[in-house]
Order: sequence, then C-alpha cells, then structure tokens
Amino acid sequence: AEDVKPIDLTVQVELGGAEAPARPAGEEGAADGGPADHSYSLSSGTTAEELLRKLNEQRDIIALLQVKMKEMKGSIRRLRLAEAQLREEIREKDRLLHAASAGARKRPGL
Repeated sequence: AEDVKPIDLTVQVELGGAEAPARPAGEEGAADGGPADHSYSLSSGTTAEELLRKLNEQRDIIALLQVKMKEMKGSIRRLRLAEAQLREEIREKDRLLHAASAGARKRPGL
C-alpha cells in the first residue's frame, strides 16, 4: 500500500494590513511550483473584513454543495430502486418465457 502524507493547509495571515504588494521577481509562483493564485487564496495583507467575506462565500458554497449532494443521493436512491424493479420485471419475463418455451417443447406435434 502507498503511504499517504497529510498536506499542510494552514494559511499565514496578518490582519489589518494593506493590500499585498505584487510578488517580486524570483519568488515562487504557480508556474514554477509555488502556490497557485486562486480566488480563495489569501495574501499576507488580507484584512479581517476580506477574510470574513471570503469565509462567508465559502460557507455559501459549502451549503450549496450540501444541498446538491442530498439531491444526488436522493436521485441515486430512486435510480437504484428503479433498477431493482426493472431487474425483477426482467426475471419475471425470463421465467415466463422459459416456462412457455419448455411447455411448447413438451407438446406433441410441435
């Protein structure tokens, strides 16, 4: 089995600072293996208000995803039930077909 190592997802944040300056040349970026710039990534100058806004956005996204997951689970449940019913119908039809073909072979003259 492959060893799985945990990833450190902690973010260093300084509250109350000004906007972060542009990254100087030579610092790592997404292209050279450093952290990627995402709408949810934080700069060292992120204010408490910005943090709160981002947190609320993430909470909204999580809530929407939870609703979608519940809907998908319900859909999966309904599809499994429909599949079971269809399989039962197929078994019944196969049984009837088998019984009819066995009865036809037993009749004389056919």
